[in-house]
Amino acid sequence: IPEFQAQIAAMREGNSMIGGGSLHGVLLSAVIAAPIVEEVIFRGVVLGSFRKVFPAWVSILISAIIFGAYHMNPVAIVYATIMGIVAGVVYEKKQNLLFTIILHMANNFMGLLQDFVPAGVGVTIVNAVSLIMILPMCYIVYRMIKSDTRKTVYA
Repeated sequence: IPEFQAQIAAMREGNSMIGGGSLHGVLLSAVIAAPIVEEVIFRGVVLGSFRKVFPAWVSILISAIIFGAYHMNPVAIVYATIMGIVAGVVYEKKQNLLFTIILHMANNFMGLLQDFVPAGVGVTIVNAVSLIMILPMCYIVYRMIKSDTRKTVYA
């Protein structure tokens, strides 16, 4: 889709502005600092606040949509919202931001690899690894949901 391709190109140009475009700068800002700050804000504060008023699934969905919108880019909105849902489920089950921070760091690290590996085979390998990592992540989230449903009823 041409619109998405243009957005991806704009994102890549924007990433070159982060940390001066250096690998170390992007690693520190996008892979370490951003996940910590964003998880504290979106899972700790936003999700936690909505959770006081709404059921878990509503709170997770609203906080994920806000997290997606925060990224202000049509492509990023889609995947950040999905990432927000996954992180919300993980946080709801574990009640510990460390798990969502690690998940977020891993997600951003895979994006970083895609931006810094040489074109051609390297990108194909990173994309394949990214897709392969989705399956275990889905299984882990499924196991967390299944194991906690027997113990807790979410209203």
